[in-house]
Order: sequence, then structure tokens, then C-alpha cells
Amino acid sequence: MTVTLGLVALGAALATVWFGLVRGSNVDVDPAIGQALGGVGAETAKAPSPAARPTSVPTETCPGPVAAAAPEDPALDWNEEGFELLAEGDLEGAIERFEAASALWPEVDVYANNLAEALFRSAKARWDEDAKGALERLDRALEVLRDEGRRGELTPLRDRWRRARDAEDGFWTESSPYFAVSFDGSRSELMDNVTAVLTDLDTFYGEFGEFFGRRPVEERGNKIRVVFYRRAAFDQVTGLGDWAGGVFDGTIRVPVGSFAQERERLRTVLRHELMHAFIQHIGGGNAPAWLNEGLAQWIERPGQGRQLDVALARGRLRGQTLFPLTELRGSLAAWSDKDAIARAYAQALVLVDHLVFTKGERLLVELVAASNERSPTGPEQCFLTRFPGFPLQEFADTIPR
Repeated sequence: MTVTLGLVALGAALATVWFGLVRGSNVDVDPAIGQALGGVGAETAKAPSPAARPTSVPTETCPGPVAAAAPEDPALDWNEEGFELLAEGDLEGAIERFEAASALWPEVDVYANNLAEALFRSAKARWDEDAKGALERLDRALEVLRDEGRRGELTPLRDRWRRARDAEDGFWTESSPYFAVSFDGSRSELMDNVTAVLTDLDTFYGEFGEFFGRRPVEERGNKIRVVFYRRAAFDQVTGLGDWAGGVFDGTIRVPVGSFAQERERLRTVLRHELMHAFIQHIGGGNAPAWLNEGLAQWIERPGQGRQLDVALARGRLRGQTLFPLTELRGSLAAWSDKDAIARAYAQALVLVDHLVFTKGERLLVELVAASNERSPTGPEQCFLTRFPGFPLQEFADTIPR
């Protein structure tokens, strides 16, 4: 999210809600599949073992012939198959298996919650191409979900999707190899300049692809969606105020008044939000705020513009106590003190710039990749591995002001 607080750009990355998936009766949770943003709760319900399952046969109260062993319950196998299909990206197959397991044992919360997870992922995957179908899937996920905490996370998402669908009804879309840009087609100024915007975006994409050595569109197979709104519609969709210059929530969303007057600002905002898209893809949504926002600010204005931004950020930090990195891990958008937010973003920018100046740009790429949940190390451990005996916190304490 690009936000102006004084002279510092404020940003926020995508927040994604996941459910905890449970495999069979052994409660084996795959962190790549079942981890919720901010961590999955330590306790999850177990799928019932065959011995614990109810039966429609009454309990015998008198001696009788020895009963044959109960047949294997297929729900366990369906649940396991659904888990594996979900890990492979076969969302429809996973939904079918979880639906069958939940239909056989409707009282088992695990099966219902796994079905809700698969439905949610399916909704998220189709949102950019089929908003109506995505909302139907999300409604179904909420219908079957048994976890009230997760319901509290998904309900606002559904409301935001509905606002976006209503605000974007009838929007025109123009595409390039990497982007799909949508806007109100009655706005002739945007219609006349959308080709130039797509050219800018494709150029930025190529630059960032060279920087990271990775390209999300080619790896995911989906174009990056960009939506331009009038300010009132942007506020309605995002729930943000007039201070927000843009946001990335899986889609790059930007308010535009006069295209001619805001042309350079738009280039800056699009670079910032596109960097968030790269970091989200490569870092798995786990990059700490100081790295996510610091790098997004650092990339906004190359050359002299960057030098000016860093100088202003240093000035903001002069005479101030720096935040420990432990306080700059989560989203800074949740902070309420505007002065503290501005200092946090300034610190993030100066830290990233100092890392580049003293250690080189390639280190930033390594730190983002180390943020991925599948990586055995985080950015701090990655830095310590590269520079033994020199913790990242110690380096951060030495940034110039």
C-alpha cells in the first residue's frame, strides 16, 4: 500500500487467510498448506479413528456370535487424498474428496474445515477471472466452516470482494503479456493512455524480473491485475482513507483523479505496488515489514529520486530511537500512531539502502527468498549465515542518520 505520511511512503502487503488442514487421524499439518497468516493454532481437532466412530448398529447387551471386523472407513482415505490433491494444486479434486468425507461424517469438524479450505482456495484462484463464481465459492466456504475465528477473518474478505465487484461492474480491461489493467471505460483520459500505462508496467516487470531472477507471471501462469478507480470508489473497496496512494492485496489498486496531472505519481505508485507483488510471490507472504516496505520504497524512484527519498528518511530518524527489528516484522498498517508509522517506514528505507550500499543488491534478493515459509531460514538467519558473528540487529543499529 502506498501512503503518504509527511514525506514517507507507507505500504502494506497482502494478508491471506488460511485454515489449518488436518490429515487423517494423526493430525499431521503440512505447513506449506495449512499455515494461517500469523500462525496456526497449536491445537486442532482430530479426525476420528475407526475405533472411535459412531455406528448405526446397536450395542449388544447379551452374549452373541463374534461380530466381523468393521469395514475400513473410506472418509479417512478421501480426506487424505483431498489433502494431497490440495498440495498438488488440484482444487476441484480436493473439493470432491473433502465433500465426500464431510457428507459421510457431517459431525466431524475436520472434514468440514478442510472442505472450507479447498473452497476458499478455489475462490481465491478464480477471483480475478470470475468474481461471481469466486464469491459463490467463498459463500459456500463460510457456510460449511466450523471455526468461528476463521469465520471472523473470512467474512471481511467476502465483504471486500463484494464491494470490489460492485465498484468494478462494467469496467473495461486492456491486457499485455504480463498485466490486465481495468478501469471505467467512460473515462476517456484513461482509455487514451492505457497503452502507455501497460508499456510502463511491462518495463517495470522486466526490470524487477532481472533484479530477482524470477518472474511471477511465468511461474504462476496468471497475469497481474491492476485496477484504477475514482478516489471515492477506491476508498469504498479498500476501506482506506484519502491518505492511501495505492494498495496491493493480490491486485494492484490505485486511485486516479486526473491522469495528466498524476502521471509521474502513478509511475511511482505502480513501481512500489509491483515490487510488493514480486516480494509476495518470492517470499511467500512472509517477508518482514522492514524488508517488504523498505524495498518497495527503495525501488520507487531510481537515481536522484532515491537519493532524495533516503536523505529525507534519514532526517526523519535523526535524534529518534530506532525500533528493534522484532517490532518491524508484522504489517505496519495495523499501527495507529502516525508519527511512529512514518519513522518505521523511514527506518525500513534507510536500512535497505544501507544494506545495498555496504553488502550489495544481491543480498536483498537472498533475504526475500529466505522469507518464504518453505525456507529453513528467515532473513535474520540468512544474514547471520552470510556474515557469521554479526547479527542483523547489530547491523540495523548502525544505519546512518
